[in-house]
Amino acid sequence: MARVASPVAALVGSQIAARRHELGMSAAELSRRSGVSAANISFYENGHSLMNIGSLLRIAAALEIDPSVLLDGVQLAVAEQQQEG
Repeated sequence: MARVASPVAALVGSQIAARRHELGMSAAELSRRSGVSAANISFYENGHSLMNIGSLLRIAAALEIDPSVLLDGVQLAVAEQQQEG
């Protein structure tokens, strides 16, 4: 099984995927609307990579949500990761 970059990457990626599915939007459409490559969208949604702030803002805009929605729970994930390490 492939490893994720971090619990934070997995959390943010799952938030992206959930919102995209909620809108009935394909990954290709999200890519087109955000200007972020479809390959990167896939990496982000699967938790294999954590995007930079510019990509986060473009993806949030394409998903018609405030960027903070994608970061919901990140503070807890970081705290848990610090406790483990």
